[in-house]
Amino acid sequence: MAGRVWQEWDGRRTGLWPVRIRGCDTNGNEISQVACTLNVSRGGARLVGLERRLKVGSVVWLRYHQEEGRFEDVWTRSGGLPAVAQASA
Repeated sequence: MAGRVWQEWDGRRTGLWPVRIRGCDTNGNEISQVACTLNVSRGGARLVGLERRLKVGSVVWLRYHQEEGRFEDVWTRSGGLPAVAQASA
């Protein structure tokens, strides 16, 4: 995420951390739900537990505690597991 929590890390961390995700699904409908990270790095995260698929290239917002960051869905597996990367401002 854009904040201090993620920028202090080097490399990739594996762990299930609850995040709130806001954005749009593949049909353009708004989503706002709690999901979990599968792993996280300074540049992005892999998520599990989404009820709907994200559209590749769409911008989403992830919130962890009081920190929020803007991300782009860079790929989604056939099973629906998305990976998001930190989006440029």
